[in-house]
Amino acid sequence: MNSLTLLYIGTHRKYPSRLRHYLKSITVVSNESEALRSLSSNSYDAILIDDSIPLDEALEIIKRIKMVKKSIITVLISINPPQSHLIKAIRLGINDVLIPPLDPDVLKETFNKLHFMVLTSRQLIKKNLLLNQYKNALDSSLYISKTNPQGIITYVNERFSHLSGYTVNEIIGQTHRLFKHPNSTREQMAELWNTISSKKVWHGTITNQTKTGEPFYTDTFVIPILNERNEIEEYMDMRIDVTELANHLRNLQSKIDEATKEIRAQQERLISQSRSVALGEMFDNIAHQWRQPIGAINNAIINAEFAMELGGMSTDEILETFQKINSYTAFLSGTIDDFRNFSNPDKAKTWFTLHETIQQTIGILQDSFDSNTISICYGPNSEEQLLKIYGPQGELSQVILNILSNARDALKENAIQNAHVSISLHQKDTEITITIADNGGGIPDSALPKIFDPYFSTKNKSQGTGIGLYMSKTIIEKNYTGKLEARNAEEGAIFTITLPAELDR
Repeated sequence: MNSLTLLYIGTHRKYPSRLRHYLKSITVVSNESEALRSLSSNSYDAILIDDSIPLDEALEIIKRIKMVKKSIITVLISINPPQSHLIKAIRLGINDVLIPPLDPDVLKETFNKLHFMVLTSRQLIKKNLLLNQYKNALDSSLYISKTNPQGIITYVNERFSHLSGYTVNEIIGQTHRLFKHPNSTREQMAELWNTISSKKVWHGTITNQTKTGEPFYTDTFVIPILNERNEIEEYMDMRIDVTELANHLRNLQSKIDEATKEIRAQQERLISQSRSVALGEMFDNIAHQWRQPIGAINNAIINAEFAMELGGMSTDEILETFQKINSYTAFLSGTIDDFRNFSNPDKAKTWFTLHETIQQTIGILQDSFDSNTISICYGPNSEEQLLKIYGPQGELSQVILNILSNARDALKENAIQNAHVSISLHQKDTEITITIADNGGGIPDSALPKIFDPYFSTKNKSQGTGIGLYMSKTIIEKNYTGKLEARNAEEGAIFTITLPAELDR
């Protein structure tokens, strides 16, 4: 209680001496002019006017003082004040009227009450000061508006007004549909309204439109403000302008789309280039495979002509010659079918049997493996022979052919004795694996982490482009959502193709 400061107005000397016990400090003046001078240079918690000053004059003094400092606590000492004067005192906001004689208990109670009022007033002033600073901070950094429970805008700050292009007067009384952009969705607005109506905070990015039709984007919080009955009193809308960021993201997305398109085009070119390399090798393999049956057909015809010149051929000999020629042409037709399946550029996805695809690919390379004394071991069981996959068949053939060709070249280059390649086909749960292993000594440890990089090759530049394994991995991942992996074993390299099994076909 002894923290109060008091301005005492009056000529009685007995009262100030009694009051000092309850105060931090007391300043005594005798009239209004002295009081106003003291108020202009000092701060007081309360003013007390004693009964030496007529009541009418005292009320006028308080009236003028309140015009200078409205919140100051005021107390009167008056003997039997008339009711009319008490009513006027109440209207002026006088806090208390003391009636002599001033009993010590009464004084103590009065100044206890005044002390509480001063502390409360100080706290309110402090809170109002902080609230004003908070408001200024928010107003200077955020775009703020408020609406009543029906969504009618009741307040908007200058920043929001400037951002939207509307004046404050044009906004007040409207709803936020005033800023609705054609691209904003009903679903988002419905979600917003449902959220805040249930007394929850909504947060999201809203596409808005200025008065001139320009879009602007805001990261927005809409906060329900509740009253003492837990009812929605109003909604506060606080926003951050993210237009520049949104435009930047849109430009970035456009660049990403362009880059993605270019990457896809580059991949298509690489696939085409890789296919051309593989097709060139296939032509060599087909040429190797065709030499023997074409030579045999030629020999059969020459032998038939020679026999006819010597005296003719029996019916059995003619039939035997035809059968040989027929078997040779059937072989040639088979290699053409294998080539057609491999070289077909149509990427349409179909169901196909993995076993037949592997067999066809082995058939394409068989002659070049035989000529280099390399054996291929492949023997799936009856269940594995039935395994099917969905995708572009020709591209999987290209992957298998590329891996087998690399194995052949490694075995040949390293002059491996008893050179062989083994192929296995297996299904476990929802995955099908094709494993291709050789005994060619393996991939150098320094090269193993990089073998799937574009244009990386362990071969001489005249022997390879370095795009085969890169594109093989791309095909498996992109067109089959699978995996292509490589590792070294004791004898050589192992490549594993993992494909998702379609169990519900």
